[in-house]
Amino acid sequence: MAEIKTEWITLNVADGTTMRAYVARPQDTATHPGLLVFQEASGHGHIRDVTERLTREGYVAVAPELFHRTAAGFEARTTISRRPCLM
Repeated sequence: MAEIKTEWITLNVADGTTMRAYVARPQDTATHPGLLVFQEASGHGHIRDVTERLTREGYVAVAPELFHRTAAGFEARTTISRRPCLM
């Protein structure tokens, strides 16, 4: 399994606010294609897992915290089963 690096970054938004984004990238120094990963209403916990799985497939993946204005850091408790990622 490929080693990955993850981090939270802060992005400036046009309306003067900021929003966090979760970034996952392979640890090697090669160039990789990038993907934006959008969260669903259940929050960011599951999307971090999806982002990391995509990164293990060779992508740099960025998941912005889309609900930052109304529920920054929102984490829902979900019972989403782990299904294979269809690509």
